Amino acid sequence: MSLHLRITRQAIEDIDENKTWWEQNRSVEQANEWEEAVFQEIGTLTDHASICPPSRENGRKGIAYPLQDKRLGLRKTYTHRAVFTIKDGTLFVLAVRSTRQRDLEANDLPSDLDSAS
Repeated sequence: MSLHLRITRQAIEDIDENKTWWEQNRSVEQANEWEEAVFQEIGTLTDHASICPPSRENGRKGIAYPLQDKRLGLRKTYTHRAVFTIKDGTLFVLAVRSTRQRDLEANDLPSDLDSAS
């Protein structure tokens, strides 16, 4: 069964910020390639979410729903992760984080997925 995909505003902002970092620290071409790869990989989640591992934040205090990670990056190097959860047939991409960023806290995540945009 395929899930409905919903990318939150926070995840889009994360992608934009990470793309800007790529432009400034690598190249515009790599930034565009990275962004395309991220959206392509996120698109595969609706059919393959079950193979993704739990997030390192999964089960932490104050986080009210299970979290999973989709590893992202160019070629074989995983530099980022899409943090997501599934509720009532909808897969919510909540954040896209560099593997070097701090772990998510409960206040980084929406408390109500139904109102997450």
